[in-house]
Amino acid sequence: MRLFIAINFSAECLAALDSLEGIVRKCSRHSSLTPRENLHLTLDFLGECNECEMENIKKAMDDVSFSPFYISFSSLAFFRRPEGDLWYAKCDVSEELEELSKELRKNLRKRGIGVENRKFKAHVTLSRRTDLEEMPVMDFDRIIEKVEHFDLMISERIDGRVRYRSLYQRHAL
Repeated sequence: MRLFIAINFSAECLAALDSLEGIVRKCSRHSSLTPRENLHLTLDFLGECNECEMENIKKAMDDVSFSPFYISFSSLAFFRRPEGDLWYAKCDVSEELEELSKELRKNLRKRGIGVENRKFKAHVTLSRRTDLEEMPVMDFDRIIEKVEHFDLMISERIDGRVRYRSLYQRHAL
């Protein structure tokens, strides 16, 4: 099972993020947009895991203590890639989000789950393999989302398309 832990969004937030994809699409010769139903903010990518590891991941998630908090997005950014740029909505710095990520990683390691060693960079991937014709507007009206839970997600290929599905949800206290 290919697993990751993510924050999923409300319908209103998904619609706003989807409109940002439209901005990127209008300015590009080619792009591979993230389907609306797959838009999320990854807290940790875990990769291939077995059933036993999945149970330890759930326990690590349960050990995280957090209250509801808000995150926001107010700009577009990109990572340069040889096959085309990856465009994303940049998550504004949030102490609560940073703390959630830090505690989650600590708990996963404590339970023997390998996590990436790179610095956490909060973002939502909007498009991959993007070849721009013109630079899109980088700033937009702030998108605000209340975080009341996070999910253990599975990535599956169904009918030739990648689909994400929640397997477990951890709610705020």
